[in-house]
Amino acid sequence: TFKTLFGISYDEFKGTNVVDYFFKTEIFNHSEMVLKQYETGMLGFRYILKYIKAWAGYKWNQMKLERKK
Repeated sequence: TFKTLFGISYDEFKGTNVVDYFFKTEIFNHSEMVLKQYETGMLGFRYILKYIKAWAGYKWNQMKLERKK
């Protein structure tokens, strides 16, 4: 599930800094991928909500880290 959501495995994610993560996942458009899977019935609405919640949490944490610098 993590790889589906973020485009890389969790172990790879842990060892990747923010810049490298965005460079690696720039190839993938996660929003488009999730929307296509939802439209074809491969994903339910609850998964979409979890995706949005995870993305918002990630962005919030990044903002807090930037403020500390």
